[in-house]
Amino acid sequence: MPTRERLLALIDILLRQTDEEHPISGVKLAKELNKLGIAAEKRAIYADIAALNKAEWDIRLNERGYYANRHAFTTDEARLISYAVDAAGFIDHKTAQSIKAKLASTQNSYYKAPAAIPKRHDGETKSQTALLTIAKAIEEKKQLSCLNNDEEEATWARTRLDPISIEAGGGRLYLSCMCGNEQKLMPIDELTGLRIERQAIRR
Repeated sequence: MPTRERLLALIDILLRQTDEEHPISGVKLAKELNKLGIAAEKRAIYADIAALNKAEWDIRLNERGYYANRHAFTTDEARLISYAVDAAGFIDHKTAQSIKAKLASTQNSYYKAPAAIPKRHDGETKSQTALLTIAKAIEEKKQLSCLNNDEEEATWARTRLDPISIEAGGGRLYLSCMCGNEQKLMPIDELTGLRIERQAIRR
């Protein structure tokens, strides 16, 4: 029968050390428990995992081992929320740091918070302005436009975009949008001259 102490230790190890990309084998789990002074064999681990799943902890198994699928937010969701907290002009630095620390506590040890969007005393940063502009356009269902440099003509032209959503990946934020008949992911920090147009989105 699994012991309460061993189950609690297993939950802690799985939540802190694992996700789908960083599973842990039954042998390694037993070793981690032994380091804590808790006797455990590989056979007992299988029974413990089954008991946790019966209690709806959602411990999954892939070809490399076990991982917890019970984090409050995925890594990309946590990064997106972190960016949103930094971009919100009404959240002061101290409050932002507190929120992001609590957010990080919902992740495992592999989580790395994205670099903070610096706040200036004289107003918003370019990234803050772009995020707020995109969010407003999505809410109002209006088109956006951005400037593109035509190097051959040595001129700047505006490109119309139908905004869909803001997405996070690889430590960056992207605008998911329709550009003509093509759906694109555009890095927000590379968008220049972003503005909301009067025309409603076409989709």
